[in-house]
Order: sequence, then C-alpha cells, then structure tokens
Amino acid sequence: MKDEIEKIIACDEAGRLILKQAEDRAKEIVFNAQKQIEEAKHSISKQIEEFRKQEIAKILAEAEKKAKKTKDDAKRYCKDLRKRFAKHERELREEVLHLIKASLKP
Repeated sequence: MKDEIEKIIACDEAGRLILKQAEDRAKEIVFNAQKQIEEAKHSISKQIEEFRKQEIAKILAEAEKKAKKTKDDAKRYCKDLRKRFAKHERELREEVLHLIKASLKP
C-alpha cells in the first residue's frame, strides 16, 4: 500500500508540475499575444496617420489648384472689366464732346 501511496503522490506531483508548466506556457502565450496586439495597434496607428497626412496633402493640393484657378479667373475678369470701362469711357468722352460741340453751334 505504501508503494501505491507513493505512486499517487508521485502522480500528484507530476500532475502539479505539468499544471504549473501549462500555466507558465499559457502566461507566456498571453504575454506574447498582448505584445503582438500592442505592436499591431502601434503599426496600424502609424499607417492611419500616414494615410491621413497623404489624404490631407491631396486635399490641400487640390484646394490650392482650385484657388489658383479662381485667382487667375478673377484677374482675367478684372482685366476684361478695365478694358470695357476704358472703352466705354472713351465712347462717353467722345459723346460728351460731341454734345458740347453741338450745343455751342449757333
């Protein structure tokens, strides 16, 4: 019976050792998984930030392009208006001079 008790104790100790090893391995797996998760989160955050910067740069470039076009269009429009005003000013001067001359004739 002593042998059986020793075998039971040996099995119990072996079982405890196996359980301890399994717990240690599980803790190691969890630790590594958490480490991988943190690394993945950091990598994804960096990728998102880079993507965001690229998209913002694209948007700003497009806005700058549109602003330049609007500015160029406005310059052309103002130049055209100045030409029109200058033309009408000459026509009005000529008409006023003509009316003055006509009114001065007896």
